[in-house]
Amino acid sequence: MVMCFASSSEGYKKPRPVRFNASVFEQDLKFQRSATRQRRLVYVDIPGIAGDAICALAISNNLTVNRRNKCFPQPRDQALLSGSRAQQIEFLKSTTYDFVRHGEVLSSDALRNTHVKYMTLLRNPYMQTMAHFRETKGDIHHADSFHHFRQWLQATPDNMQVRHICGTSCMNVPRGQLTRNHLKLAMRRLDKFTVLGIVERMPEILQVADIELGWTSYSPSSVMNTTEAQQDENALQRYRSHDGMIQELVRMNVWDMALYHHVEYMMDLRVASIMGSDFAATNANCTTPSCGRA
Repeated sequence: MVMCFASSSEGYKKPRPVRFNASVFEQDLKFQRSATRQRRLVYVDIPGIAGDAICALAISNNLTVNRRNKCFPQPRDQALLSGSRAQQIEFLKSTTYDFVRHGEVLSSDALRNTHVKYMTLLRNPYMQTMAHFRETKGDIHHADSFHHFRQWLQATPDNMQVRHICGTSCMNVPRGQLTRNHLKLAMRRLDKFTVLGIVERMPEILQVADIELGWTSYSPSSVMNTTEAQQDENALQRYRSHDGMIQELVRMNVWDMALYHHVEYMMDLRVASIMGSDFAATNANCTTPSCGRA
């Protein structure tokens, strides 16, 4: 118990002890220490980008997840995870899950790496747009679905990947009004992520997950659904023949494409460092550049 003394302007009085309740601060300190030892993994799930596959990957590596809800938390917990720093800590204190699939945009007050590990995947923006439409409307394989697609596209926020990573400060920006500053904010936030990559390079993502997370088990469902990916590709080829559609897709995804290439470059550096270290260890006994005799 910490002791302090009350004072009075009416003259000297016998000091009386005042109780100072430090339990709140002690709980936060205890949480920070335990969180540092075993941080929760939060997967920022952008629509149309392999969320089910990453959930299956977490399950196959024996992480505790909400299986009934495909790794998403309950609605109340999802709201806490999207809220203030205090609300996010409240969720992390109470949850029993090791892995959480976060389906909303990042909070503007995202937690530091001492509390959680963040993970996300990006996808070619045009293919992500098609997959998002398929997941939302489900009629992407119909030959006459273009009319529905154009209506949906006009009612959908642009640059969804930048908006999700940038957070609440970007999600409410009117359509067409995101700027380079929003892109830079998303890039800075991704610098704090433990695992990130592009979904088209899943084998390399698994290699990074092995190093960073210790994930070594991969179930058949933890890979991209090739049938759905082919549906997305076929629909894109059909739609692009319509007047103005290519230009519209470019306008919709101009900042997403820049972020995608940024993450691809970051992934190149990370994979090179991993593969380079492995290759160096394998050839530690070499004495010449060719390590052999002609």
